[in-house]
Amino acid sequence: MTTHAPAAPVLLQIEAMDIVSYIFGTNVQREHIGASWLVTQLPRWFASACDSESVDVLVSVSGKLLAKVESAQAAKKIVTAVSCAALDEAPELDICGAWVSLPGDEVTVGDMRRAAVALEEARSLRVSMDAASPTIPFLDVCRVSNRPAVPELGTTGEWARDKKIALSESSRRKRVKAQDFRSHLLKVLENGGISEENATRLLPHLKELEEAADDDSTGITELEWVGVVHADVNHLTSALYGGNAEAVHAVDPRELRERTRQIGQAIESAYVAGAKAVLIQADAASPKKRVNVLPLFPIMLGGDDLTVVVHGHYALTFAVEYAKALRAATAADDSPLRSLTDDHSGFRAAIGVALVKPHFPYHLAAALATALCDRSKQASRAESMVDFEVVYDSVHIDLDGIRGRDPVPSLRPLRVEGVGAGSWCGLVAAARAVVGDGDKDRGMPSGQLAALRDEVRRSGSPPTDPALSDAAAARWSRLAHQYPRSAQALGDGAGRVVWEDRPSSRRVSQLFDIKALLDVSPVSLVRLLAEGSCGSEGDGR
Repeated sequence: MTTHAPAAPVLLQIEAMDIVSYIFGTNVQREHIGASWLVTQLPRWFASACDSESVDVLVSVSGKLLAKVESAQAAKKIVTAVSCAALDEAPELDICGAWVSLPGDEVTVGDMRRAAVALEEARSLRVSMDAASPTIPFLDVCRVSNRPAVPELGTTGEWARDKKIALSESSRRKRVKAQDFRSHLLKVLENGGISEENATRLLPHLKELEEAADDDSTGITELEWVGVVHADVNHLTSALYGGNAEAVHAVDPRELRERTRQIGQAIESAYVAGAKAVLIQADAASPKKRVNVLPLFPIMLGGDDLTVVVHGHYALTFAVEYAKALRAATAADDSPLRSLTDDHSGFRAAIGVALVKPHFPYHLAAALATALCDRSKQASRAESMVDFEVVYDSVHIDLDGIRGRDPVPSLRPLRVEGVGAGSWCGLVAAARAVVGDGDKDRGMPSGQLAALRDEVRRSGSPPTDPALSDAAAARWSRLAHQYPRSAQALGDGAGRVVWEDRPSSRRVSQLFDIKALLDVSPVSLVRLLAEGSCGSEGDGR
């Protein structure tokens, strides 16, 4: 009689790969919203695939699953079923799964690391999604991508005008599901204390959203600038998944599931807090003409990441208030997450904000926001930082190219909290001083500020040379005489628009920061910010 040894358990990891490319595969915001919803369906597909299998889920978030499964055969069955579900509901969403054997019943930090490595190895052997749906010459091509077009789906929710145009199956599926995500987000905002009317302003009907970039005829505000905000929680992976623990440290699945759920709730509540701040600032800045459409759609809301597309005027307001609310929520005495940070003062966030024109390619804006987020993280993980950039044209679309135009570094990234030079409130206070208070306090005109910025850029002096070009120095001297209060806010307080930063021994200037902020923010909003949360934060130096 032959006896078979029991199958060894495995640790299975399944992820939706390259989510940003999937979401921003076209420049249609309705498709971005629908794609975001489809990414969140991974846990549902997984639960359906595990119907008859014994699994112990460790992590279940948007786009990622980690579970202990009874055998490699069961893991393979689950990955196949999830991939088939994704192919049916979300074609072009790249689902990848891999597993590693477990030496015992417990899952350790080292096992989780091995599973992540196995997933990357499996991904490297896969055919790309571009190759999986090639374009054939005699087939119609999708109007918004280079994918093959397919007939209408014939499902509920497909718009009549979408049925009449050539679209790929992926585009059709995303568009149909966009309303589902909007309905879910409306509930999130309303559950967070935002009225139905205001929630609809932030998450307008999808037809209004598509018209908002071009139409200003029916109370829909023209979107001069659009902000793409990408935020990442510092040290979260280490705190949740044992990134700093020894490889032999055992993981408690129940505790890990609960902590993952709690951080998801904290991020969601911080998103709502940022949304409330946008509403308050918008209504205060435009009391006579109500802004009916203030788009604030989260494109990725789950795990430790948040990506939001927001009205450009209020993108920085949202970013700053989100970071403050996240720290407050996770530092509260009754927060179970408080003990996960070393000093029990809550999690900090690194944030990048790309400010672009409405028709700028969203995938490029998202890449820029991610790069800015990385800069914020590099600047400091011990406190929340925000970096932003305004894209005026398509000559330079990468961060190095954009920043390379300025011969002198700016003060960005900025500290979200705190005062003085290099902080958000310091920048707001300085910008307010530059534009003045209005009637009696005549600030420096925008045209003069732009001319000064351009002269400093043209001076092109190397970082080791403290002198400006003669033209830049002459313009600065003239403006400092005409607008002394504005010049004091622009400079270091000692009459210099470019000065040496003592801690870093590098030449810096706040000129580029202030001009960028004023280019995307109405003067009324800058004054409100200075009088509001930053009202007592000093003059910016």
